[in-house]
Amino acid sequence: MEGLVIIAKSINKISYYISNFDNDDIFGSLKLIENQNNLKEIKIECRTSFEQSKIIKIIEKSLIKKANTLQHLQINWDPDDEFLSYFVNLISLK
Repeated sequence: MEGLVIIAKSINKISYYISNFDNDDIFGSLKLIENQNNLKEIKIECRTSFEQSKIIKIIEKSLIKKANTLQHLQINWDPDDEFLSYFVNLISLK
């Protein structure tokens, strides 16, 4: 994942499924998300029983860093209003 993070900076759409807790996998994926220059669409499904609320807060912090470019956001948890308020260019939320 580290190599992909270094060379891939122009991804427009990412889908990510979390089924178990693996620090390296989650943080590597979040780093990939954060390093994108023009990320427009993201879908994240989090289905892990290991401290899911902590993982979701970490994911939300990374997504907020891309709030200016994201237009389409699909997540499988109920975000709070404060989180959503960062996404000024959001066209769709699922």
